[in-house]
Amino acid sequence: TRELAIQIGDVIKSATKYTEGIRTAVLYGGQDIQRQLFLLRKKPQIVVGTVGRVLDHIDRKTVKLNALKTLVLDECDVMLDMGFIGDIRKIVAKTHTDRQNLIFSATIPDQIKTLCSEMMKDPVTVSAECDGKELPDVKQYYILLKDSQRVECLKALVEKYSLKRTIVFCNTKFRAEKLAQAMKSKGIKCCLLHGDLEQRERSAAMKAFRDGEYSMLVSTDVSARGIDVDDVDAVINFDPPADEDYY
Repeated sequence: TRELAIQIGDVIKSATKYTEGIRTAVLYGGQDIQRQLFLLRKKPQIVVGTVGRVLDHIDRKTVKLNALKTLVLDECDVMLDMGFIGDIRKIVAKTHTDRQNLIFSATIPDQIKTLCSEMMKDPVTVSAECDGKELPDVKQYYILLKDSQRVECLKALVEKYSLKRTIVFCNTKFRAEKLAQAMKSKGIKCCLLHGDLEQRERSAAMKAFRDGEYSMLVSTDVSARGIDVDDVDAVINFDPPADEDYY
């Protein structure tokens, strides 16, 4: 997602702040193309981008990957699930064979194993395990409801527990839009995040939510990969995720 590209770009800029001469370009759809061309003319050593926008720059010949040393695919499981494997192969085809590949994924489905065998030579799998000591104490609850009862129940939860910052996930853009409208009509300061919004709207929504202007962010499931907000009181799955790993 665009939000994830921005987030990774910010982390890289922070990590390289005191290393002279390291330049980064972050490329994603919805952003001013002239701004991206300006960054690319500075010949950045690190490029972070969404698949579609990187391919767009390859077609424009404004990004050349023949000297690429390292290729990183982040959240690869979701990219493949969303049908990006063809586009990933197009990007890989533009790179030099003598490169290092790194694939990051919360889960390793068969599709990723296939891609690893295509892209990698004698790959090594590194699994990160959590011992539980660093995890926050998160209490988990579920409520059995009819669909028609969910909006009123969500409003009641926010009011009963005085939730100051809540993220609510829906399965589809349509469901997210309807829920955001319903929450606003009930007096809850709510912002919306999904893929059909203009990038400036998405960036503004995330900034406003982080700054405390809104008490609730309603988002589609896939956007969860790019949301990084501190001090969230509750995460609510308005629609149960179809996949356990998404939860």
